[in-house]
Amino acid sequence: MSIRILKKALGLLIVDIVIIIGIFVLQFRTDSNIIKKIGNLQITLEAIDEQSGVIAYKNKARLSYNGINFFFDDQNPAVITKKGVESAVQLRDVQQEEPLSITLNFTEGVKVTFELASEDPASSLAIITDLPDSVSDFSMPYNYSSNMSIVKAEKDSLVLSGKRNAWELAGHAVNTGHFDFTSRNSVATYSIYDANQKFTFDDIIDNPIASLSEYAKTVSQFKRDLINAFETNNVESNITEQVAVSYVAAQAESRKYTNAIENVPESIKKSKQRTYLSAPYFNTLEDMNNNLEKVMKEYERRIAESADRGTFDLFTVHKISDFIYLNPNQTDVKKLLTNAAGADPYNLSIAQISGIIQVYVDLMSLSPDYASILEPILDPSIKKITEACKFEGNILTISENDTFLSVNQAVETGIALLRYGRLTESETLEKAGYAIVNSYLSESSSFDLRTLSNLYPIVAYNNTFYPHFEKIYDTNGKIIWAWTCAKTIRLEHGVDQDILTIDFPEGDTHYIIMKGIPQFYSIYIYDMAFRTDPRFETYNSSGYVYKKPSETLLLKSRHKTEFEKVRLGYRAPKPAPAVVVETKPAVVENTEETENTAEAPAETEEESNE
Repeated sequence: MSIRILKKALGLLIVDIVIIIGIFVLQFRTDSNIIKKIGNLQITLEAIDEQSGVIAYKNKARLSYNGINFFFDDQNPAVITKKGVESAVQLRDVQQEEPLSITLNFTEGVKVTFELASEDPASSLAIITDLPDSVSDFSMPYNYSSNMSIVKAEKDSLVLSGKRNAWELAGHAVNTGHFDFTSRNSVATYSIYDANQKFTFDDIIDNPIASLSEYAKTVSQFKRDLINAFETNNVESNITEQVAVSYVAAQAESRKYTNAIENVPESIKKSKQRTYLSAPYFNTLEDMNNNLEKVMKEYERRIAESADRGTFDLFTVHKISDFIYLNPNQTDVKKLLTNAAGADPYNLSIAQISGIIQVYVDLMSLSPDYASILEPILDPSIKKITEACKFEGNILTISENDTFLSVNQAVETGIALLRYGRLTESETLEKAGYAIVNSYLSESSSFDLRTLSNLYPIVAYNNTFYPHFEKIYDTNGKIIWAWTCAKTIRLEHGVDQDILTIDFPEGDTHYIIMKGIPQFYSIYIYDMAFRTDPRFETYNSSGYVYKKPSETLLLKSRHKTEFEKVRLGYRAPKPAPAVVVETKPAVVENTEETENTAEAPAETEEESNE
């Protein structure tokens, strides 16, 4: 009996000792696991309880959600790229300011937020990074549960199949065991995958990639990349006419027009291979005018040919709308546009239908009657473009015949949607354009100089410093237009005179080919009478030459003010009265002085030109 009591007492003593030791260990241990639950998202952290009561986290975490695990520790760290050098970052603290999200704060100012769309167990999970400007890339390890299997793997997407659903991890780059973020591709998603689900632009209008602010950043960075590429590679072998024109236009936006002109190699400015494209910057207007007239004749032929054959490649020519509008043969133009309006977009390429949309937008300001002809094909064309799009990993891509579009063509399509959306006040299409351009230009820093310069006129479609067609006057079949880089050219039409007001930065010089100008008897620039002079481009002032047969005014405009006025007088001067010569010598000398004085304004201006 006493032995049993002794054994029982000894057992209780041992239990008490274990409990005391356990309490002692729990009291003085420094590491503890913290498990948080947000819906189906489970977050496991390790923390150190400091005496101050502030939790310090170990560099170790695991976030599990519907079959996928995001994790990092000292052996498998989260990594950043800074100035081309990779390095590990450490977890500093954890914040949960919203009930459906949690943010991990790392060293180097990196933040990563895991956010559920809703409390639904199958809701989508977004992983959003906030990277400082100095960090170009961030990556984190991941793996998936043993009950999941890969059914589809691409550079920016991984589809996993589980017992109930298939899930897709989509991001900038989903490599084996890691997924990457950049400052411009800062979001990844993990959501249920439906192979039959059709994409619509409405799916992305609230995504940051479809925002105007992101688009503005993308375009600004693209222009900086172009300027940097030119100044880094400014040797004659790398500079073409297109490269030079894109560079000057980009710099002109920052009021560096004259410096940009000076930076272009002289061999480009004086090249006999130049075309009318660069005429507003580099003069030689007589030759450039001849080239422009030849090009116009060639496009008249091509428009007639395309109209007769029912072909549509002409719509892929950048700014073909100008030549369509200026074509004197309205029958050919209407037939071309009617053919396009009646075509099946599914028999056309994306390049062709993007061009048709661009032509429609341009013609709405040039000739609304022409534009209206194209209306029947617009909605079917947008439908085809939509069906060719795919949104994965925060990137909107366009494919045709199982092949991704080139960057140039994709950007052309994006700009077409953007402009059409603005014209028709369709927020969805405008944002679709932003998303496409943002997606394809996100890595513009890796583009070479010629790619950047070829993209520039597409992206900077509204930069008036880029040489462009300017409609000045169109009434009763009479058209006055210019090839220019001026912001605007306005015409005040009077009975005996026309006043042209040209808007360009004060102190800068540009050159204009102006068509449709009737023969005039006088021309005033700076309120001074000017005479025609074939050497006008060589003088340090404005000047002109007039081509009567083609009604062409070739004008050098050196701006003393931002808005320069050119007055064209159409009233013939009255014959000068006969000079009465008296016999007295002194009177004869005064008459000669009077004659010379009457010529002074024009002579003085010509002398100043010399």
